[in-house]
Amino acid sequence: MSPRSFPWVKLLPSLVPLGILFIGGFGTTLVRSGIFQSLEAYFLLMNSPGFGESALFSLRVAALSAGFSTTLALVLALTVWRLQGLHRFAGLGFYLPLILPPVSVGYLGIFWLGSRGMVAGVAQSLGMTFNSPLFRGDGVGLVLAYIYKEVPFGLLMILPLLRSIPLDMIHSARLLGARWPRILLTIILPTLVPVLSSTFLILFVYT
Repeated sequence: MSPRSFPWVKLLPSLVPLGILFIGGFGTTLVRSGIFQSLEAYFLLMNSPGFGESALFSLRVAALSAGFSTTLALVLALTVWRLQGLHRFAGLGFYLPLILPPVSVGYLGIFWLGSRGMVAGVAQSLGMTFNSPLFRGDGVGLVLAYIYKEVPFGLLMILPLLRSIPLDMIHSARLLGARWPRILLTIILPTLVPVLSSTFLILFVYT
């Protein structure tokens, strides 16, 4: 069995440790939960009044944050892609949230959008009232924090594929009279559909 005939073999050095850690942690959780002795606790959990509401809340937050993040990443990628010269490097600044841990992102969310945050302070100085979207129980604060964290990842996924589209194809479409909306719908978006769906799925599962 050579790496050439089975390319996935090259992934084993990374997959084996991750697999052991995942299986070990998941197995330990199952053993400690008592699932092998009785399923009664699981049935009680699923039949509890708040279980369905909590599950729907999690799915709603995941879908909204992944959807908005993928859409904003697409708009941002198109904007950076159309920049010329040294301006194209301006997009590098959008990758900054990728290196921030989730705790820092949460802190920044409170710092900017909290009831005593920067936005509230500016609004108060202007004689306006700012109602913080955080901690309202509807998940808006979570969605905003995830969007800030996930949009750079979407940009990282979309922009390389966007830059691989041959410019000659776009120039030819323009010479034939195609405007930007038609180029976007007939050339760019069909090319990006696989990476957009993959990005949404990854972000949804992550959230």
